[in-house]
Amino acid sequence: MKIACPYCKTLLQKIPKAKTVCKNCKKPIFVRTHFETKEKIYLTEDELKKYEAEADTYYIGKENLRKVTSYGITDSEIDRVRQELAVKFGRQPSTSDVVWGAYCKKTSQLVDRRPIPNHEIGMIYYAKGLVLDSEGKDCYEQLKESGRFQLLEYKNNGIRKVSILAKKSCLHCSQLAGKIYDIEDALKNSPLPVKDCKTKLSKKSKGFCRCLYLPVISQGVSG
Repeated sequence: MKIACPYCKTLLQKIPKAKTVCKNCKKPIFVRTHFETKEKIYLTEDELKKYEAEADTYYIGKENLRKVTSYGITDSEIDRVRQELAVKFGRQPSTSDVVWGAYCKKTSQLVDRRPIPNHEIGMIYYAKGLVLDSEGKDCYEQLKESGRFQLLEYKNNGIRKVSILAKKSCLHCSQLAGKIYDIEDALKNSPLPVKDCKTKLSKKSKGFCRCLYLPVISQGVSG
């Protein structure tokens, strides 16, 4: 098999196993194993940048898909979402679309239950926030909803006040550490997530607030 230079298309004397330079045009040739086909590919510098971005998206999607089953979503449910999206889009959906669709469908199922499983719904929103953050997108609204359902769960269990846990947090979040809120005020004003949080979970992250609400347990008065 002969391999051509991706720039000038001159046939190379040897099949390169690693980065090399074309003897004809003197430009660098980059060698990679394709993340899906596992075949060797030979790239220009510009093609390498595009390939690395695609590979990054692929592996992020694969990892996010792996985590989906941790939230009570079965493989058969994931397959159904994939099939439904294929019909809707007229093409095979991306892994990212399947992950997002699976979480959205699970949320719809949970809100129809009675009593509403606030804790489970909050966890799904948190997972959606992680997905957006891993893709370099704003996750604020998802984390806000996660916190709201966490507060509703506390309220249903008779909790009247919550405090802020800001362990290993950024400067902005640390200013809220230990603060106590009436649960109704927290539901109304949403102190979490911190909008300007600088905590980064990945190189693409725009900021992921990991602060949590903790229940403040009232102590009974003896005597």
